[in-house]
Amino acid sequence: TVLALLDEAKAVHELARLELKRNQELLAGDAVSAERVDQLRSQVDATTAQLAAASARVAQQQAAAALARTHVEMGTLTAPFDGVIAERWIEVGEWTMPGQTALRLVDLNSLYVHAEIDEVDLSRVATNLPVRVSLDPLRGQSFRGRVVRVAPHVSDREKQNRTVELEVDFEEVPPAAVLKPGISADVELILDRVEDVLRIPAFALIEDRYVLVSNDSHAVRRDVETGLRNWDFVEIRSGLSAGDQLIVTLDRAEVREGAEVKAEEAP
Repeated sequence: TVLALLDEAKAVHELARLELKRNQELLAGDAVSAERVDQLRSQVDATTAQLAAASARVAQQQAAAALARTHVEMGTLTAPFDGVIAERWIEVGEWTMPGQTALRLVDLNSLYVHAEIDEVDLSRVATNLPVRVSLDPLRGQSFRGRVVRVAPHVSDREKQNRTVELEVDFEEVPPAAVLKPGISADVELILDRVEDVLRIPAFALIEDRYVLVSNDSHAVRRDVETGLRNWDFVEIRSGLSAGDQLIVTLDRAEVREGAEVKAEEAP
């Protein structure tokens, strides 16, 4: 190797230098000729040149090795965290440009929900607000979560609707087999809680202010005062009593105020 040649050149040079020094001492006592000393001095000069050449070769090789390491480092992708490669946009042997996306890495242990709310509700939302999260693959189930981030700006990407982005962490983690990056989820913000109240299906409320009930086999309008609500249910504060027969088949054209009705037991 180049380093071995350098070591050999150092040894030869040191031997020549010591031999010259010894013969210079002998020359002082007339034990050797001046011609012999001149020959040894020439050998020292020659080994000095050889040593310099070997050192230059070593420096050249070290520079080439450093350049090779730089190329390797520039061609190596190091993941910033443990995860799974979800997508790959390059193949072996392809050239890439600086800034070009190569891989999509996901951490399956740090999944969160990205959601958007209408800007009109922004004043009621803050971090640590409890939420319920439902996932499309697990309809009918919900999981506890909490708002961990509210975006500092309003987005207008959805046509003319202005929304605010939220990030929600799970407090009750769904099954790992279902919890996959990119699945659809709904987030229900829990702004308040009430106990032991009268509630009706949200789809039974008409124009957000009245319902139809069955009274003497006819549809009768009842104005109601509502309270808390979500996608499924609405709190009724006044206008209805427990046991009232609520008409919920509002999708039929013949169902209207004053129409004759016949109650049927739900399947």
